[in-house]
Amino acid sequence: MMKSIFCCVTLLLVGCVAPKESQKHAQQPWEPEQFEYQLTALMGGQSVLHWDGACLVENTTHLAPLPGARPEKGKVVRYHPTQAQWETFWKEAERLKMPKWRKDYRPEDMGWSVDDGMRWSFCARVGSVVIETAGENAGPALPDYFKTRVIGSDGKTPTAALDAAVQKLKG
Repeated sequence: MMKSIFCCVTLLLVGCVAPKESQKHAQQPWEPEQFEYQLTALMGGQSVLHWDGACLVENTTHLAPLPGARPEKGKVVRYHPTQAQWETFWKEAERLKMPKWRKDYRPEDMGWSVDDGMRWSFCARVGSVVIETAGENAGPALPDYFKTRVIGSDGKTPTAALDAAVQKLKG
């Protein structure tokens, strides 16, 4: 009797944990194999957006404004970008020449001396394209950015353009 109860419970648990074939997400060519975008601000908190194989998952944590106070509880939001949204994102990444961005950017690279805790990182892989880049208070500058402060007609720095493209994925 005890053995049959154990077998039934085991089957129930395994059935609940094991994903059914119909629940698996079929990878589409425009979807990334890997995708993570992270922003951290010293007093503002952290946002991490990553691809879990079926959707974009955003984990946001707001840090406490006063020393010794507890951080606010974070929230988790899921996004399901369309094919058009992904294709627009990859075109923007290509326009920004993101695969050629350096792995790391620092304020010293631009002759600055600042560390206010602002950090960003981005990594993605889709097909043969791999992007891995990050920075602390610094990012890539396209030619003439520091002369004109404008890139193309959108008026955004490369990292601001990356952020805008990521936001469009969220709808």
